[in-house]
Amino acid sequence: MGKESFIKKSLDDDEKIIAIARITRWKFLNEVLWGVVFACIIIAVFFVFNKNMMIAGVVGGVLLAFWIIRSSKDLLYITFTILSVTTRKLVFKTGFIKTRGVDIPLRNIDNVQVSYSFVGKIFNFGKIRIESRSEPVEVDWVYNPTRFKNLIDRAAQGYVTQRKII
Repeated sequence: MGKESFIKKSLDDDEKIIAIARITRWKFLNEVLWGVVFACIIIAVFFVFNKNMMIAGVVGGVLLAFWIIRSSKDLLYITFTILSVTTRKLVFKTGFIKTRGVDIPLRNIDNVQVSYSFVGKIFNFGKIRIESRSEPVEVDWVYNPTRFKNLIDRAAQGYVTQRKII
């Protein structure tokens, strides 16, 4: 089941998806660097304990298992984090086993903030924080967060204008 099908299940008949935030793959950069460090350590251990391969194998296996667990956390975050704006609400869901989902009506959004790290500024990813009357929502590693913020703002203005007309 894809992200779009999850969002479509929560829509009303006349509601449409405006945009779905994309979580950038740069989140894996940290894990790739850790993988390189662990690989260097494993190679060094094999050279130090070249007579006793059992110790080298155990150290290498532990480091490999640690790296796989650490990397799978990021893969799950990228796969199971959904942030979308529709014509009426903002849909947010995160988690695999322990899930957290929030639907925020556009009229209840008080503030949308975007922040970038130094590397995020270079590769165009950052954090979006959406403050509402119910609870704040923070999503990291969003690709082009300023554009997504503008889409939220425009959708909220359209909703307010629509409410005034009706």
